[in-house]
Amino acid sequence: MALSPEPGGVLVTEGFSFYGLTIEVRSASAALIEEVQRDFAYFHVPQREAQVQVHVYLRPPLYEHLPSARAFRFTLRSVCFRDGNIIYLDYFGQALAIFDRQAQRCDVYGTSLD
Repeated sequence: MALSPEPGGVLVTEGFSFYGLTIEVRSASAALIEEVQRDFAYFHVPQREAQVQVHVYLRPPLYEHLPSARAFRFTLRSVCFRDGNIIYLDYFGQALAIFDRQAQRCDVYGTSLD
């Protein structure tokens, strides 16, 4: 269950390959894509068909639209929830990643470029 994309704006897209796993990262925020490129420069590749899509949104997570789910993993930095094929990784209100295993898509929401 991906939340709706950011309204308007042009999507910036970059490709990465992590030891054979190809990922396409998209965002309406060029600054956010630049941060991802900086962190993962070694894995940057020309765009091609990706196995996993990652859409990154520079906005607060919309928790009120999420289903009720039981936490199954706790770490010092996050809490992980599962609802069927969807995994929710909550970084204590600072960021939220929603991974749809069937669609091979991850939507990441956060308010900071970090």
